[in-house]
Amino acid sequence: MSSNKLVFDGDRASATLTVTAPAAPFTVLQRATCSPPPTVNIPSKCTITEVVTNTGGHSIVLTQVLNHLASALQLGNSSAVKGRIGARRHTSSWTHFRLALGQHTVAHLPVSFTPTQAQAGKHAQLSLGIAAMGFDVVTGQRYTAIYGALNTPVRVLKLIVPATGAGGSLNKLSTSVARLPATGGGATR
Repeated sequence: MSSNKLVFDGDRASATLTVTAPAAPFTVLQRATCSPPPTVNIPSKCTITEVVTNTGGHSIVLTQVLNHLASALQLGNSSAVKGRIGARRHTSSWTHFRLALGQHTVAHLPVSFTPTQAQAGKHAQLSLGIAAMGFDVVTGQRYTAIYGALNTPVRVLKLIVPATGAGGSLNKLSTSVARLPATGGGATR
């Protein structure tokens, strides 16, 4: 803790204090695996994997790990190696698990969504961030840590024009795509 000099203002005194809290003795990482990669206007399925690791000097108990999911997501049946996991609206809640020194555990959150045209070539947000709360079982010290958002790239489906010489041209492509023959080849007007 550090403080500035005491400042007197008539009959009042004020001081500014800076308190630095100890870092949490755990980390929470999240990553997404999407197969196939999210593509504009095509329903996508991803799995968000959360990994909690005890980085402290004692065993810890995680009382809650809250993942605030993007509102466009539909959350499937989540699973966790330790503790209990559930969801309410767009928040996944993983609770009550203990980790020994250096130990880690994992939770999986299956999600689905359909990327919009506005997301083409950009990123879709899957998680707005994670808040984790826990305590050191030896000292009783309580900790809260906040972790950042999770995004995934969104691609645009590309039309591959066959080079069959069966007619059509690239300048006609934009107006003729809906009338491509079922057997392949070029479009006709």
